[in-house]
Amino acid sequence: MSTPEVEILVSSFHQLSITAVIFASLSALFGVYLVLFVLTVWATYRHPSVAQKRLRIVTIALFLTLVTHYTTRALEFGRARLITPPRNEQRLVDIPLLFVSTLTTSIACAISDGLLAWRFYNVFGRRRWALYIPAAAVLVNFLFGVTEDCLFLSFYHGSSAYYARMELYSFKMNIAWGWATFAINSIMTIAIMMRILFVFRSSSGISIGQRRVQHSVVLEAISESALVTWIGIVLLEIAELAPTRGHVSSNMNFGYVIDCILPIFFGISQCLITVRLSFASADRVTKSSNFQVSSLVCNTSNGLDRQSQESAATASTTDDTPEFNVEIKKEMIHTV
Repeated sequence: MSTPEVEILVSSFHQLSITAVIFASLSALFGVYLVLFVLTVWATYRHPSVAQKRLRIVTIALFLTLVTHYTTRALEFGRARLITPPRNEQRLVDIPLLFVSTLTTSIACAISDGLLAWRFYNVFGRRRWALYIPAAAVLVNFLFGVTEDCLFLSFYHGSSAYYARMELYSFKMNIAWGWATFAINSIMTIAIMMRILFVFRSSSGISIGQRRVQHSVVLEAISESALVTWIGIVLLEIAELAPTRGHVSSNMNFGYVIDCILPIFFGISQCLITVRLSFASADRVTKSSNFQVSSLVCNTSNGLDRQSQESAATASTTDDTPEFNVEIKKEMIHTV
């Protein structure tokens, strides 16, 4: 076997091993996400409202995006099993798959960060700055990511120029997009967690260090701050700092693996936020109903006490028969 054939086999095996790791990791995470997706859709139907309907639409849109991403990665794994694929298939199959997989990553990130920005806006009291600043940052980052994705389409204007410059530019822009996403998520995640913990301590009337924060509050802060997404982005940035064989770190190594499975982190985080908001909405509705019932009972009891006193006074002057007292009790029971 000649040296070029050996190099082709080694390169093909390396690509196959990387795509196999990607597909296996993606499948495991997608299974977890699928369970959370079903739970999320069910949670949004518990108490129908306009807000829950919007959350359900966002959840389904992100689900379709991630299904498309998973399908393209599965097809890429199937393509990697070919040692020497025909050259014309690269133009017809490989580049479109690469473009769709990266585009779905940018869309999933935009949906997840948009929901996180909306939570940031609500947690900070619906102030204008809490809406415009995060929304602008998410929009700019999304446009930057889409621009990086479109560089793959330059292959159709000349494959030699693509491999000479555009491919390297695309990978470098991908690294810059990852760091921008990391910065945006870090600021909003930390701010939301600190805000929730601060409100809890303020409302509880305890100072820092007097008592440990309740586990439920910590879980609420974790779910509503998209900490799962932040952990995935941290892994991506750590992987991108790893040394590579003279190539950018996103090209077929651990950083590339994390970059491919990162959209599932977006989906898991979005499901956790939506489920938390749905159950919180249900709790508010239940507490509001209980409060209204208790208020009605209290008001009715006060009215009945006054009615009983008036009836007793009337009975002492007009009618004090047992039948009259029985009628009063029946009226009280029906009123309650």
